[in-house]
Amino acid sequence: MNKLSTVLIVGYVFFCVLFIYMMSYFEKEYYIDGIDIKNICDVYNALVVDDTRDFDAPVSLLFLFPLFYHAAKKRFKSLFFNVISVVLLAYWVWRFFIRLIVCI
Repeated sequence: MNKLSTVLIVGYVFFCVLFIYMMSYFEKEYYIDGIDIKNICDVYNALVVDDTRDFDAPVSLLFLFPLFYHAAKKRFKSLFFNVISVVLLAYWVWRFFIRLIVCI
């Protein structure tokens, strides 16, 4: 892998992380102040939240498919792509599902 492809892949991973973060961000999350509303669970339970995860989660997952495709194309022999794919998938699952399941 040459330097240009490494820079492009790292840039794409950075874009995916930002995109997942933006798509999973609640509109009322900025109310967390540590006094009245301490964490995301308080926001989700106390405030009326427009939960758009049913649309945003699959859309953001589509942006991860090029990495999965490239890892499968290399027959999962590249440790670099395998680690990046698993880490991004774990971040996606955390941002859309696990952090709110813990609240219930």
